[in-house]
Amino acid sequence: MTNDKTPTPRKKLSAQQATTLLEFLADGVAHSMPLKEVFIAMADDLTDRRLKAVAKSLAEKIEAGEDPETAFKSLEPVLPNHMQRALSIGAKTGNLSSILAGLAESEVARNKMRRGMREVLAYPLLVLVLLMLLMAFASAFIIPEFTAIYYDFDLDLPTLTVILLQIANFLPIALLYLVLGTAVVLIVTWTLGGSRYLHWFRTAVPLFGRAWIWNSQHEFATLMATLTEQKIPATDALTCTMESLRDRNLARAARLARARCEQGDTLAQSLSDSIHFDPTLSSLVEWGEASQALPAALREAAHTYQQQMDSYIQFLRRIIPPFTLVLVATVLLISVAALLIPLVELTGGLSG
Repeated sequence: MTNDKTPTPRKKLSAQQATTLLEFLADGVAHSMPLKEVFIAMADDLTDRRLKAVAKSLAEKIEAGEDPETAFKSLEPVLPNHMQRALSIGAKTGNLSSILAGLAESEVARNKMRRGMREVLAYPLLVLVLLMLLMAFASAFIIPEFTAIYYDFDLDLPTLTVILLQIANFLPIALLYLVLGTAVVLIVTWTLGGSRYLHWFRTAVPLFGRAWIWNSQHEFATLMATLTEQKIPATDALTCTMESLRDRNLARAARLARARCEQGDTLAQSLSDSIHFDPTLSSLVEWGEASQALPAALREAAHTYQQQMDSYIQFLRRIIPPFTLVLVATVLLISVAALLIPLVELTGGLSG
């Protein structure tokens, strides 16, 4: 190692970079390598510049005598918050290996789901954006020409045409508010701690919300399974899990479940009384506790949610493109009909 300290990058790692870091760290810790040696190996083997800088910085901190918890806290500007909390609680409780393994597994599943969601949404979003731009162009340059003709001839317009003209007048302002609203949401989410509210919103979105709910359940089950496999008591496993969860709403529910477990309730009872935990998870945990096979039950729950996410993504891939096509065709057909019906009537009246 050199005497010059390597500065830790200040920009957040991408989801893929963070997962790579976790997988490498989990593998090294699982093989009982000292943390300093793990980070040195990471710096030597990784090709990504930012990951190499992170590994070198951590190796230097450990070599300088910093405890792992303090060293991991220096990653706060780099890692997503839930990963930074997971590393800190793992180092503090001595469960770093288990937390890393569970977190790496859940991050792989999450990244897979996010890629699938992006693939599903890319086509309809592109088509809808083009449709909105086309409608905005028509509202600004085409529909006003038709409106002038209608009023010049003092036509008695059908209801459908009147609605279209009203929408055309309102559409540019609506698009402006949409852009500004989206910008405000992004600013609040990224800078003011609004990720919790964003999670509420996306889990409530029709068609897509269910996948995010299953992803959170998968993350909880995976972390709990990895920890309980190491014979860690349920209350301690819940402590580590709630600090490591990305979904802070579920983390708060896990905190309440831990409090109930400390009062003598079983884990299954604690989970089943909360609306944040899926009934399937509670049922499997109840079976696991009754059969003295809680880790296996949690693994089965994680596997179930993984299958559900995969199947649901495939389902969305099949239904979203035709649904988008029908929606666009319907909007265009209604718009053209609304514009042309008065002209057809006008032409008929003039020729008659």
